[in-house]
Amino acid sequence: MGNVVSQQLTLFLLSILLGSSLGLLYDLARSLRTLGGRWWGATVDAAYCITAAAALFFFIMAGDGELRLFILLGTLGGAVLHFCLLSPLLRPLLAFWLDIFLLPLACLGKFLKKCEQICKKLFSFWQKWFTIILTHRRPRLPAKQGGRQVHGQGTKKTPQQ
Repeated sequence: MGNVVSQQLTLFLLSILLGSSLGLLYDLARSLRTLGGRWWGATVDAAYCITAAAALFFFIMAGDGELRLFILLGTLGGAVLHFCLLSPLLRPLLAFWLDIFLLPLACLGKFLKKCEQICKKLFSFWQKWFTIILTHRRPRLPAKQGGRQVHGQGTKKTPQQ
Protein backbone atom coordinates (compact mmCIF):
# COMPACT_ATOMS: atom_id res chain seq x y z
CA MET A 1 0.00 0.00 0.00
CA GLY A 2 2.65 2.53 0.98
CA ASN A 3 6.29 2.80 0.04
CA VAL A 4 8.84 1.92 2.63
CA VAL A 5 11.75 4.34 2.86
CA SER A 6 14.31 1.51 3.02
CA GLN A 7 13.01 0.11 -0.30
CA GLN A 8 13.29 3.55 -1.89
CA LEU A 9 16.81 3.96 -0.51
CA THR A 10 17.77 0.54 -1.89
CA LEU A 11 16.29 1.48 -5.26
CA PHE A 12 18.19 4.79 -5.19
CA LEU A 13 21.51 3.06 -4.40
CA LEU A 14 20.88 0.51 -7.14
CA SER A 15 20.18 3.34 -9.58
CA ILE A 16 23.55 4.88 -8.62
CA LEU A 17 25.15 1.51 -9.35
CA LEU A 18 23.30 1.39 -12.69
CA GLY A 19 24.61 4.85 -13.59
CA SER A 20 28.15 3.83 -12.70
CA SER A 21 27.92 0.66 -14.78
CA LEU A 22 26.54 2.64 -17.72
CA GLY A 23 29.51 5.00 -17.34
CA LEU A 24 31.87 2.02 -17.41
CA LEU A 25 30.12 0.75 -20.53
CA TYR A 26 30.52 4.21 -22.08
CA ASP A 27 34.27 4.12 -21.38
CA LEU A 28 34.46 0.76 -23.10
CA ALA A 29 32.48 2.15 -26.04
CA ARG A 30 34.88 5.11 -26.16
CA SER A 31 37.80 2.72 -26.49
CA LEU A 32 36.03 0.78 -29.24
CA ARG A 33 35.09 3.96 -31.09
CA THR A 34 38.75 4.79 -31.72
CA LEU A 35 39.19 1.64 -33.84
CA GLY A 36 37.28 2.84 -36.88
CA GLY A 37 36.10 5.83 -38.78
CA ARG A 38 33.01 7.99 -38.61
CA TRP A 39 30.49 5.24 -39.41
CA TRP A 40 32.01 2.85 -36.89
CA GLY A 41 31.83 5.54 -34.20
CA ALA A 42 28.20 6.25 -35.03
CA THR A 43 27.37 2.55 -34.85
CA VAL A 44 29.07 2.16 -31.47
CA ASP A 45 27.28 5.25 -30.14
CA ALA A 46 23.91 4.00 -31.38
CA ALA A 47 24.51 0.60 -29.78
CA TYR A 48 25.42 2.30 -26.49
CA CYS A 49 22.31 4.50 -26.53
CA ILE A 50 20.04 1.52 -27.21
CA THR A 51 21.73 -0.51 -24.48
CA ALA A 52 21.53 2.33 -21.94
CA ALA A 53 17.86 3.01 -22.72
CA ALA A 54 17.01 -0.70 -22.45
CA ALA A 55 18.91 -1.04 -19.15
CA LEU A 56 17.12 1.97 -17.66
CA PHE A 57 13.75 0.75 -18.93
CA PHE A 58 14.18 -2.73 -17.45
CA PHE A 59 15.46 -1.25 -14.19
CA ILE A 60 12.35 0.91 -13.91
CA MET A 61 10.09 -2.01 -14.81
CA ALA A 62 11.69 -4.11 -12.06
CA GLY A 63 10.83 -1.43 -9.50
CA ASP A 64 7.02 -1.71 -9.83
CA GLY A 65 7.06 0.04 -13.20
CA GLU A 66 6.71 3.53 -11.70
CA LEU A 67 8.96 6.21 -13.04
CA ARG A 68 10.30 8.07 -10.07
CA LEU A 69 12.47 11.13 -10.26
CA PHE A 70 14.97 9.85 -7.72
CA ILE A 71 15.72 6.83 -9.98
CA LEU A 72 16.69 9.12 -12.85
CA LEU A 73 18.68 11.38 -10.51
CA GLY A 74 20.45 8.36 -8.99
CA THR A 75 21.36 7.01 -12.43
CA LEU A 76 22.66 10.41 -13.54
CA GLY A 77 24.55 10.83 -10.25
CA GLY A 78 26.15 7.40 -10.60
CA ALA A 79 27.33 8.25 -14.10
CA VAL A 80 28.74 11.60 -12.93
CA LEU A 81 30.53 9.91 -10.03
CA HIS A 82 32.01 7.36 -12.38
CA PHE A 83 33.21 10.00 -14.85
CA CYS A 84 34.72 12.15 -12.09
CA LEU A 85 36.34 9.44 -9.98
CA LEU A 86 36.90 6.22 -11.91
CA SER A 87 36.98 7.15 -15.57
CA PRO A 88 40.41 8.86 -15.57
CA LEU A 89 41.87 5.76 -13.92
CA LEU A 90 40.10 3.19 -16.08
CA ARG A 91 40.52 4.77 -19.50
CA PRO A 92 44.23 3.90 -19.92
CA LEU A 93 43.60 0.46 -18.46
CA LEU A 94 40.78 -0.21 -20.94
CA ALA A 95 42.93 1.04 -23.82
CA PHE A 96 45.76 -1.28 -22.71
CA TRP A 97 43.51 -4.34 -22.51
CA LEU A 98 41.91 -3.48 -25.83
CA ASP A 99 45.37 -3.34 -27.42
CA ILE A 100 46.25 -6.70 -25.85
CA PHE A 101 42.96 -8.18 -27.04
CA LEU A 102 43.46 -6.86 -30.60
CA LEU A 103 47.14 -7.89 -30.82
CA PRO A 104 46.37 -11.22 -32.59
CA LEU A 105 44.25 -9.35 -35.15
CA ALA A 106 47.08 -6.87 -35.76
CA CYS A 107 49.55 -9.75 -36.25
CA LEU A 108 47.12 -11.45 -38.62
CA GLY A 109 46.78 -8.20 -40.58
CA LYS A 110 50.57 -7.88 -40.92
CA PHE A 111 50.82 -11.52 -42.01
CA LEU A 112 48.10 -11.05 -44.65
CA LYS A 113 49.80 -7.87 -45.89
CA LYS A 114 53.07 -9.77 -46.28
CA CYS A 115 51.27 -12.58 -48.14
CA GLU A 116 49.71 -9.99 -50.43
CA GLN A 117 53.13 -8.52 -51.27
CA ILE A 118 54.59 -11.97 -51.99
CA CYS A 119 51.64 -12.93 -54.21
CA LYS A 120 51.92 -9.63 -56.06
CA LYS A 121 55.62 -10.25 -56.77
CA LEU A 122 54.95 -13.83 -57.87
CA PHE A 123 52.10 -12.77 -60.13
CA SER A 124 54.24 -10.08 -61.71
CA PHE A 125 57.09 -12.57 -62.25
CA TRP A 126 54.84 -15.20 -63.82
CA GLN A 127 53.08 -12.61 -65.97
CA LYS A 128 56.42 -11.42 -67.36
CA TRP A 129 57.63 -15.00 -67.84
CA PHE A 130 54.49 -15.98 -69.70
CA THR A 131 54.71 -12.90 -71.93
CA ILE A 132 58.34 -13.67 -72.80
CA ILE A 133 57.60 -17.33 -73.54
CA LEU A 134 54.54 -16.46 -75.58
CA THR A 135 56.43 -13.82 -77.57
CA HIS A 136 59.36 -16.15 -78.40
CA ARG A 137 57.11 -18.99 -79.49
CA ARG A 138 54.91 -16.83 -81.70
CA PRO A 139 55.44 -17.54 -85.39
CA ARG A 140 57.25 -14.69 -87.04
CA LEU A 141 55.92 -12.99 -90.12
CA PRO A 142 58.08 -12.82 -93.23
CA ALA A 143 60.15 -9.71 -93.71
CA LYS A 144 58.05 -8.47 -96.63
CA GLN A 145 54.33 -8.80 -96.90
CA GLY A 146 52.16 -7.07 -99.46
CA GLY A 147 54.87 -4.76 -100.69
CA ARG A 148 55.66 -3.33 -97.26
CA GLN A 149 58.20 -4.25 -94.71
CA VAL A 150 57.06 -5.39 -91.33
CA HIS A 151 58.20 -4.46 -87.83
CA GLY A 152 58.69 -0.73 -88.44
CA GLN A 153 61.68 -0.98 -90.76
CA GLY A 154 60.28 1.42 -93.29
CA THR A 155 57.30 1.71 -95.58
CA LYS A 156 58.86 1.67 -99.05
CA LYS A 157 56.81 0.08 -101.75
CA THR A 158 58.54 -2.26 -104.13
CA PRO A 159 57.88 -1.82 -107.82
CA GLN A 160 55.43 -4.32 -109.17
CA GLN A 161 56.54 -6.36 -112.14
